[in-house]
Amino acid sequence: MPQCNVMKLIYTSVFLVLAFSLVSACSVDFRDTILELRSDSSGYGTNITAEDYDNVTIRLKFEIEDVYGSNCAQYIKANAKIYRQDEDGYWSEFKTISTKSEKLEENYYTFTWKDIFRVDDRYTKYRVNAEIFDNKDQEYENLRAYVELKNNNSSNSDYDYKPTTYCEDLSIIANDIEINENSEQNTIFYLKNDSTKRFEITEIKITSNGLTLNNYYNEKYASANGIANIIVKAKADNVFSNQTYENNISVRGTFSDGKTCSFSNIQRKTFNVNIRNNDSISATFNNTPNCNNFSIIAQDYVQIENFGKIPISITNGTNQRADVYIEGTIESTPSLISLPANSAITRDIDIKTYLGSGEITLRPIVSGCNFSSKTIKITNTARGSITQLSMNTKFEENETQGNIIIQVTNPTTRIFNGIVKISAPNGWSANTKEVTITPGTNNIVIPLTKTTNAINGAGKVSLIVEDEEINNEFSVTGGNTTRSLAGLFTLGIFGINNLANLLILIIVVILIIGMIGRITSDEKNEKTQAWEEKNN
Repeated sequence: MPQCNVMKLIYTSVFLVLAFSLVSACSVDFRDTILELRSDSSGYGTNITAEDYDNVTIRLKFEIEDVYGSNCAQYIKANAKIYRQDEDGYWSEFKTISTKSEKLEENYYTFTWKDIFRVDDRYTKYRVNAEIFDNKDQEYENLRAYVELKNNNSSNSDYDYKPTTYCEDLSIIANDIEINENSEQNTIFYLKNDSTKRFEITEIKITSNGLTLNNYYNEKYASANGIANIIVKAKADNVFSNQTYENNISVRGTFSDGKTCSFSNIQRKTFNVNIRNNDSISATFNNTPNCNNFSIIAQDYVQIENFGKIPISITNGTNQRADVYIEGTIESTPSLISLPANSAITRDIDIKTYLGSGEITLRPIVSGCNFSSKTIKITNTARGSITQLSMNTKFEENETQGNIIIQVTNPTTRIFNGIVKISAPNGWSANTKEVTITPGTNNIVIPLTKTTNAINGAGKVSLIVEDEEINNEFSVTGGNTTRSLAGLFTLGIFGINNLANLLILIIVVILIIGMIGRITSDEKNEKTQAWEEKNN
């Protein structure tokens, strides 16, 4: 009978512990949860379409209908990861966006990330995985939504697509080259793309009749309704008299919708190279500069958000080649535009900046002429301060080195360019690293070199941007002892994952053990008393 009492007590105690864990758990009821996307060319939906270079907005809506139980979290959170699919059907992670949070209560919630990413038609589809969780990392919902690129030649498309681009939309712009004997010079030709899709140049062929001609450099892409620079390097030897040689240039490549254009599909361009003998004078060449009719047309002020394009038009009505150098405090592409005599061009300048404002200057150089430069003032509308960034740091170690794992969350629209410095305990060392912090979540890994006398201790990570900095501390353990001990306090049993509930559970177990000990003692006394009565 005493043994039965012990078992009953044990069963009762286990039941109480289970009941306690269930009562203490928090439950959150959701309804009308939906993840929607919107592009520049499509309204909100869970499966939308987009065109190349469209911005995409993410919107997550839900209602918390009921919150009950104890030990509930204070905040409800949401974030998302964005994946993209290539033409071979492979998915890869593109970016992680910043976490948004609100107070957890019975309410309606809308989390919106406006124009959070931009699509590229080199990929066929984008997928957004959104997660709803609380500040105790309890996950509640996981949702998906998709963006499909319009007119993309993808086997994953729900419809049969035929490319709408034609190789006839491409044309090579090349002018005659004039060069002195025994000299070198660079000349810019162009590939003009009159289609609605970007064209990738994969190969260029240039003949070399009478001199050496090489493709010195070319831009990889000719954007839709844009052009790509092709810089041709010419090297001429000595000639006994003025000579003219005929050469040609050919281009091949692929449109972003999959349409391929061979050398024979794009009409080759023929041009002459005139090599001038230094000792002769020919009426063919006019050495007197004509400085009439030169102009650069562009906006005086431009606003962008980190990235942008500036349309410009240049007219060179002179009888000399014009080189227009693009310089300034903001990164721009290209850095040089060359125009032959009596020609004109309209194209875009791609710009990128991490600063609040800056400028670029178009500086023309024409032999024998003096023209004014054109300066364009640029304002970056992206806003944000380094103080708005948050940084989490942890240390990981293997046998030969350690790694500092840094996660920087940028909730602003601004891009920060800076450096990360590591201060580590004795025996550990790390190099300073240049970093670019984009909107959303940024993951940075910095190796720590370990020596034989490396010691444990505290370290510090500093992110420095324009003389401002934020810091975060980490612990170098040099082993697993600290991490193992830390794991003891994060162990979740029956849903009990905080120290207060863990202490209560320990107290209950102690009481059970005490009661079992008391019962065992009482049994021993009863047996002793029975033995004494028997012997008496």
